[in-house]
Amino acid sequence: MQPTASATGSARYAYSADTAYLAVVQEIADAQRVSLWKTATAAVLADHTPPDHTTVTSVAWGTLPAGGNAVMPVLAICLSNGTVQIVSALDGNLHATLAGAHSSAVNAFVFVPGSATAYSCGQDDWIVKWDVAKGTVETKFKSKNKASPKQLLLTPDGKRLIVADSGITIFDLAKQHAVVAKFSAHTSDVTHLATTRDGRLLLTSASQDRFVNVYDISLAQPQPLPALSLDHNVRAFAVSHADATPGAVAVLSENGTLGLWASAAPAASPAPGGKKNKRAKFSARAPESVLRVVSLESKEDVPVTAAAFTTTAAAESRLLVTRGASLNPVFETLAFTQADGSLVESATLVRSTQIASFNAKPNAGKRQEYRTGGNSTASHASDMALPTIALKPASGAAAEEQQKSLAERLAALQMNTAAATAAAAATATSANGTTAAIGDITSLHVTLTQALHSGDTDLLESVLGAPSLTPQVIQNTLRKLPTQHVVPFLHAVVDRFMRRHSRAAQLLEWIRAAVVVHCGYLMTVPDLVRKLSAFYHVLDTRVDHGKKLLKLQGRLELVLDQLEQRHDLAGSFAAAATSGGRDASVLVVNDDDNDGEDYFEDMRYAAARGGNNTLRHVKARANSRTLEQLGDELNSSDHVDGAVYDEDDDDEEYDSDAMAVDDGDVVMGDEDESDSDDDEDAESDAGLEGLSDDE
Repeated sequence: MQPTASATGSARYAYSADTAYLAVVQEIADAQRVSLWKTATAAVLADHTPPDHTTVTSVAWGTLPAGGNAVMPVLAICLSNGTVQIVSALDGNLHATLAGAHSSAVNAFVFVPGSATAYSCGQDDWIVKWDVAKGTVETKFKSKNKASPKQLLLTPDGKRLIVADSGITIFDLAKQHAVVAKFSAHTSDVTHLATTRDGRLLLTSASQDRFVNVYDISLAQPQPLPALSLDHNVRAFAVSHADATPGAVAVLSENGTLGLWASAAPAASPAPGGKKNKRAKFSARAPESVLRVVSLESKEDVPVTAAAFTTTAAAESRLLVTRGASLNPVFETLAFTQADGSLVESATLVRSTQIASFNAKPNAGKRQEYRTGGNSTASHASDMALPTIALKPASGAAAEEQQKSLAERLAALQMNTAAATAAAAATATSANGTTAAIGDITSLHVTLTQALHSGDTDLLESVLGAPSLTPQVIQNTLRKLPTQHVVPFLHAVVDRFMRRHSRAAQLLEWIRAAVVVHCGYLMTVPDLVRKLSAFYHVLDTRVDHGKKLLKLQGRLELVLDQLEQRHDLAGSFAAAATSGGRDASVLVVNDDDNDGEDYFEDMRYAAARGGNNTLRHVKARANSRTLEQLGDELNSSDHVDGAVYDEDDDDEEYDSDAMAVDDGDVVMGDEDESDSDDDEDAESDAGLEGLSDDE
């Protein structure tokens, strides 16, 4: 079967041709990650991160010769920088990098079955033929269409290459890539291509289109057949190549439902009177069956994220569907045919979404029962419930405790929790650093054991969400937990950890304590890494987020520190300006005294001219005297110019020769600075003589 791909939100899915592997392209903050899943074990095989400053444009599954008759499954990752990375699905390592042929983003990639040859198409309009084993280009050509090629597909016989933009161009590889057919398909870019097993029919879908077009390409001039129609836009589709259901089609719509058709081509139905019905040739075909999934708890729709046809060991055709978050997808196989080979009727599948399966095998342990009818439901015996494990027989008080009902246990748990809280408050850590003793947690661990044994999620929630839980209480509780319940407990807690980010801090205490207390037992559990692979995957993802958030925090702290320093500096300047205004206001002492006004005008003028000593002297006098004292001094004859100061003010020396007095005007400066005007020199000499007489 040909690989299938779909996109859901920020994640894109692609099944391998044998449905043994699933590639999930995830958007993580400003980066991307490609996760390789093993569908049989629901485990992550590897995580691949593309180079910096590149994005994943598409992925494609294929195989390469590995010596002899062995083949190696590989995934081609097309990048926006014009390169293609070949990753091995066996070990997750980078097998090869194809570069040098495309100058812009690679749109699609397709492997030639049974060889090391492949084709790629890019935004630069080139179609390149690769020798993947050598990493070299064999040849390259252009489709000569107005739009760049978006999708590639090889016919099952490997003789023709189908190239799609909004139209379809078919090349004959045996005739030097000669064009054998060309026709229009959609009004927008084609997103998916597939053929039937015999290569006679071609199915196409496009973005923002709710039709899957069907063409008969076995003719010299391909002819359209009735399209497959849905109520919502098409997200992806798959075509069955199984012997039991050849040509069956499953179409995944944007609302997460699956539409089924028994065949891509309509059944021949002659018109009345033996005449050919030309109108039926171009009419759309509605789904023959519709499958949807709803949550058992919330009764809301659970969208299907990907679907592909698979074959069981008994050669039975099944439908493999994926649902749930991209970090922890849930795989499930569905029987879509009845005993007589016809499709099942429309049904609603009810599934529990509380506890995800960590080690579920999609080909085993599943059974579905369909009830006919438009509004019928399907019951599902899920293998996601916790296993029932027989407890060792208890005696004495423990046996009596286990015989209590759940209601009695809940009541006892609440009472013991309240008592433990009171004891913890009464015997909390003292001032000298001694730690208080923890109360009895027997009832807590017994309730936890009972919840795991019976699969009671409410009872388990009451234990995990018990108030006033300390790390020591959690460790003591898990220390008494039987070892056979440790792995089911980790499964339940890890599932809640992945579904509720707000509870991460609380649940991590339980997970850490379980690993620390039962480390010896966990080391003996086979396949523990595989069983907890989803938890490791989530932790790895969050660690990557943490690194980027720490970088952002550092940058924000640097910016905030700079803003705070600027704010403090601006406040200092404002305080200095305000302080200067108060000093100036002190100088205005008596508005009615003209001499005082002239005096302070002269003081300001002198300060502007550089008279720092006089300005400091005035400030010192203003700080040591009241306003009335300053007014009296300024009006008195003994303190005309402020040059005479108290005996206590002997810190400053004034040069009387540098002061000139004229009708109360004071001029600061040397005598040489006033030589420009003879009248001013005469007035200055007169002022100095008067000042000498006063002294």
